[in-house]
Amino acid sequence: MYRQIRRQPSRSLLALLLGVAVALGGCAGGDDGAAAAVEIQVRWVVDSLPAGTEVEIFEALDDDVLSSTASYAAGESVPVGAPIADGVVRTGFDEPARFVVVLTNRSEESFRFWAAPHLPLPMAAEPDLVITCLCMGELYEVPAGGSWRRVVEYGLSRRSDVREPLSITHVFTRGALPTAE
Repeated sequence: MYRQIRRQPSRSLLALLLGVAVALGGCAGGDDGAAAAVEIQVRWVVDSLPAGTEVEIFEALDDDVLSSTASYAAGESVPVGAPIADGVVRTGFDEPARFVVVLTNRSEESFRFWAAPHLPLPMAAEPDLVITCLCMGELYEVPAGGSWRRVVEYGLSRRSDVREPLSITHVFTRGALPTAE
């Protein structure tokens, strides 16, 4: 007579399989490792602003409040952290990076501007952007020879299928906000 014997897997085999799964990041809260990095190239189009206008981004200071905006007269120092020289914000998924946008007006006239809605590339990232932006339908003003700053956040949700570097472009437009008529 044939008798089937069912054997339970040994505890050491289960431990080995669990260890391999964790090492591969497949379960037990494994981290994506290198895939968890998000790179966002921040770009600006300032063609309608006075000649010599510059836009730079800097690390936020510890006490910077999200969405805070301020203008500074000529000669006043703008409180910022270290420059983000390459214009690339680096963070992890679900961890928006806070930084400061500084616009410097090198002309002898003050001006007002607004920011058109951002354009992310690839566009597939748009639904999963975690962003507190400056294209909020607000009109900003920069004094002659002065500066303007705003604290923003950019990030990407882990739900996104996008794993390549992103770029987010804003167009700064001189003048009043458009109105619906």
